[in-house]
Amino acid sequence: MTFIAIETKEALIQKRELERLKRYLFIKFGKKAFDMFWTTHSTSYTDYKGIYVKYDLQTTQHRLFSEDELRLLRKTHAIHERGHIQYDIGGVTHQWIKDNASSDQIDWKNNVKYPEEWLRYFAGMMIDVRMEYYVALGLPESKTLFEFTNEHWRFGIRGLEAGACRINDFRECIASRGFQLKDLEWHTDAIELADQVTDILTSLRESKSTVDCMDHTLQLVQAVWPTLYDWLELNDFKPNLSISNYDSESWGDKAEVEKNIEEILQAAEEQLNQEDIDPADKDKLLKQLKKEILEDEQLVEDEIKDYEDRKETVEIDLPKIGESVSEAVTIKPYRHQNLHCYNQIKNELKKSIARTSKELKKILAPEEDILLTNQRSGHLDIGEIWSALKTDNSNIFRSEIKGSDGINARTFIMNDISGSTSMPFGKGTEKIIDVMKQSLILLNEVCEQIKLPLEIFAFTETRHTEIYPLKPFNKSTNLEKSFIGAIKAEEGNRDSLALQWIINRAQNYVEELRIIFMISDGLPTFSKNEDLYTIRNMVQVANKSGIDVVCLFIGNPRNFNQVKTMYPGHAILVTNNLQRDLINQLTKIIKKRKGIH
Repeated sequence: MTFIAIETKEALIQKRELERLKRYLFIKFGKKAFDMFWTTHSTSYTDYKGIYVKYDLQTTQHRLFSEDELRLLRKTHAIHERGHIQYDIGGVTHQWIKDNASSDQIDWKNNVKYPEEWLRYFAGMMIDVRMEYYVALGLPESKTLFEFTNEHWRFGIRGLEAGACRINDFRECIASRGFQLKDLEWHTDAIELADQVTDILTSLRESKSTVDCMDHTLQLVQAVWPTLYDWLELNDFKPNLSISNYDSESWGDKAEVEKNIEEILQAAEEQLNQEDIDPADKDKLLKQLKKEILEDEQLVEDEIKDYEDRKETVEIDLPKIGESVSEAVTIKPYRHQNLHCYNQIKNELKKSIARTSKELKKILAPEEDILLTNQRSGHLDIGEIWSALKTDNSNIFRSEIKGSDGINARTFIMNDISGSTSMPFGKGTEKIIDVMKQSLILLNEVCEQIKLPLEIFAFTETRHTEIYPLKPFNKSTNLEKSFIGAIKAEEGNRDSLALQWIINRAQNYVEELRIIFMISDGLPTFSKNEDLYTIRNMVQVANKSGIDVVCLFIGNPRNFNQVKTMYPGHAILVTNNLQRDLINQLTKIIKKRKGIH
C-alpha cells in the first residue's frame, strides 16, 4: 500500500514558486503551454517539451546569496530555458561540434578542426549570447535579470583570478563581452585577442537562426584559434578528447523560431520611435521577490498548520458544579492511510452520493415566491370580484407562499474512533467503525460535489485526547481520502473535550449555517463532574451562537435515549437509509435557520 507523505513547508514553498514562474512564463511567452519542473541536475536545461530549472543554485563556487537573490536566479534560469524553446532549434550545436571536432593535433595546428572541449565551450556560450539578446528585446525586464545572473552566477565568482592566466581570461572575456558585461582587469593579451573579433561577436549575437549563430561562432573560433593554440602549447594543454552527447536531440520548429525572431525584431523597431523602455531596476525586482517569498511563506504556514503537531487548551463548562475546567488536547496527523478502501466504498456509494448531493443542493438553494390562484382558501382579491360577476371567473381567491434566500453553510465533522466502535453494527457483519467510515465518505463526496466547505476530524483518548485532522477545508486530495479510508477503532474517547474543541473552531466562521456532525456510538467517557448534561449544555450554548450540533448516532439503539438527552432535537439514529435520515434532519435545521415554519 502506497503511503502519501504530508508535504513539508519547504516542498510547498517550492511548489508555489514553481506555479508562479510557470504562470509568468506562460503569459510572457505567448501563452503557449509547456511543462516545468525543478531539477537536481548540475544545471538547468530544456528538452523543448518542458524546462527543468535547478532549484539549489547556492554552491561552493559562488558567493553567498540571499533568499530573494536565489529566487531571482531561479527566475532567470527559467526565462533562459524558456527562451531556448522560443528562439532556438535543438540538435544544431551537437551537429556543429561533431562536424568540427577532432582529436588530431595536426588538425588543431592547421586551424581545420578543434578540441571538443573548446567547441563545447564556444557553442554553449554563444548560443546563450544570441538567445538572451532576443529574449531581452521582447522582455525588457529580463535584461536586468540576465545581467545579475551572468555577473554573479554564470562564471562562479567572476574575475576571481583575473590576470593570472590569459587562456582562462580569454574564455571569460569573450563570453562576458557576448553578454555585454563590463570588462575586468584581465590579461592584456586576452583583451587584445577578444578585441579582434568584436564585429563577429556582434553578428553572432544578432543571428536570426541557431544555424547562423553557429556559423558565426565557427568564424570566431577560426579567427582566435592560432593564437589560442600557441598559448595552449606553451601551457602543455591536454584536452578531454571524448565526444559528448551535448544537445544531441533535435527539437523545435524552424519556421516557428523564425517567426518569433521576426516578431521580436519588428516590435523592437517600433519601440525605437517611442520612449526608451528602461530595464527593470534590480533592487526593485529583489524587493518584489522578497514580498513574494513572504506571501508564499504565509500561505504555506496557513496550509501546513492543518496538519501541524501541536497542543491546544480547551475550557469546558461544568453545569453540575457551576465551574469550568481547562485541559489540553493534542492535534496531530493520523498515522494510518488507506486510499484503496476509500475509493472502494466511494464506488459502492455512488448512487447514494448522487441522490444526496441533489437533495442537499436543493435545500440550500434559494426558493422563489409561489402565487397560488383559483384556490378556495387564502386572501380574497377584491379586484377580481367584478371580473367574476361579468365573466363568470371564479378565480377570486389568491394565496402567496413566500420564498426564501439561499443559505451560506459550512460543515464540520468530529468522528469518535474509540475502541467501542469495533462492536458489530446491528445484526449484520459490519462493525460500527465501518458504517462511520461510510458516513464520512458519503458526506465528503457530497460536500465536494456541491462545493460545501467541509473539514473532518477524528478523535480518541490515550493518556490525553488526541484529535486527528482527516480533511481540512479546501483540500480533498488523495492524502485526505487515504486518511478517511484508514480510520479504525483506537482506544478511549472524551466526547466532551473533542466536541468543545470543534465548537470553538466553528465559532471562528461567520456563515449563516454552521453544522457540526458528531459521529458517535453513544458511549462517551466522562471525566470528574461531567455527565450527559455537560454535553447537552455545550450543544445548547452553541445553538444560541448560531452553530447546530447534530449527532449521527451509529450504535446500539438501546443507547439512543441518552444520545437524545445530549443532543436535544438534533440526534439522528442512523439506519440503513442514512441519506434519508440526513436530509430530513438538515431540512429541519435549514428551515429553522431561514425562519421558515
